[in-house]
Amino acid sequence: MRIRLRVAFIFCSLLLLGIGIHALAQDNGDVLLEDDFEDSKQLRDWMWSEDDHDFVRVATDGENRVLRLIGGEEGADLYSDDSEDWENYALELRFKIVTPTDTDGYDLVLVVRDDLDNLASAGAIIASDSSEAVIATYFDEQYQEFDNADYEFNIDEWYAVRFAVRGEQLELTINGEVVAATDTDEQGERGGVGLVAGINAVILFDDVRVTALSVQNQIAAEFGDDIGALIDSSRDNTPEVVATAEVVVNTANLRGGPSTDFDVVGTARRGDTFDIIAQTGVGDDVWYLIDDEETWIFSGVVTIDPEDAEIPDVEDIEP
Repeated sequence: MRIRLRVAFIFCSLLLLGIGIHALAQDNGDVLLEDDFEDSKQLRDWMWSEDDHDFVRVATDGENRVLRLIGGEEGADLYSDDSEDWENYALELRFKIVTPTDTDGYDLVLVVRDDLDNLASAGAIIASDSSEAVIATYFDEQYQEFDNADYEFNIDEWYAVRFAVRGEQLELTINGEVVAATDTDEQGERGGVGLVAGINAVILFDDVRVTALSVQNQIAAEFGDDIGALIDSSRDNTPEVVATAEVVVNTANLRGGPSTDFDVVGTARRGDTFDIIAQTGVGDDVWYLIDDEETWIFSGVVTIDPEDAEIPDVEDIEP
């Protein structure tokens, strides 16, 4: 892809800037960062390179105050302060592309999992010229794209974005539509968010919020060894198929249990379908038991048919 090398450089640059360690407990729904840029031009919750001082400003858009990033000759970025211990969270914001990049690269990148210690991060990449939205990672000095979607971005139009990270799961939503999602362990373990403007691009940001999500991998901790018994009991009764799951990302991991704590037992590609037998989890952390009753898939990487199917919890399946 045309944007690959420039994005890899941005990921690396963000990581090398570095941020201080700050312990922060988080509960589901906690607001970890919130900024509508109305109260101050000092950007107290953010840090950036001194070289970008002239490219990072609070500006006006009509009667609204917004953050303006001007990419310049090398791009410009800023990142959250005091945020390394964020675990599972969603970055929500609005953005507007005022001037697209004049190269064949990206207009902006939203960075999560900004892990200085391991030089690892994950990002959502927006490119109006190629009409693409991409989820990618920079991990172990390697840049890799995991899911991409065709999405047409208009200049001077506001878009609402949600980029959620829960453990190894990443999900990008634009204007209420999930456009890309993936399950990957190729990302850092620490939190943090970053906003990046491409070369010579001018991007406006507003209503930035980071919200804590429910902690994932609680399923394994709650069920422990009982998870095997639950699956065995469902196998004895040959549970009814209640819905069909279709994979909507390029590649999805299939796991031996309902969390990323379990081993990957296979992979699926976009368009593959599976019978759903049961589910477990709550909120955004739901997993479906599929096909052979020993395989699970994360709900964020599939759509189900019918949408209103009543899927039983795995513990409710009669032996």
